[in-house]
Amino acid sequence: MLTLHQAGLTSIPALAPMNGEIHPGELLAIVGPNGAGKSTLLSMLSGYRRCEQGTVQLDGHLLHEWEITALANRRALVAQQEPVGFDWRVEELVCLGSNPDKALIAELLDDLDLVPLAKRSVLSLSGGERQRVM
Repeated sequence: MLTLHQAGLTSIPALAPMNGEIHPGELLAIVGPNGAGKSTLLSMLSGYRRCEQGTVQLDGHLLHEWEITALANRRALVAQQEPVGFDWRVEELVCLGSNPDKALIAELLDDLDLVPLAKRSVLSLSGGERQRVM
């Protein structure tokens, strides 16, 4: 569970201190006009950016106190446009997000319906295909 306690960014008025909880399996929509701070809020909730005030906790522990590998196993953030600077195959890119266990990678590719794309270059994918891979 992600918990916000007076979490906010004083430098962005739309991200004034807020309280709340986000439970596993819940669907949360963050809506607002361009420049309102939606992406900044997501980066704060995922731990990529620290709150300027208040706290964000994951399962009762402050985000910045988590070991980076433990946190990486619990959450992920997919940017709107993820630059890929190398001509990797999809299966190679999927390996970056988990242990390089071949059975696990095969299971992930299957679960995400990426088997047909596994041998393709990431640079050859459409925007939607690339988002699924990410």
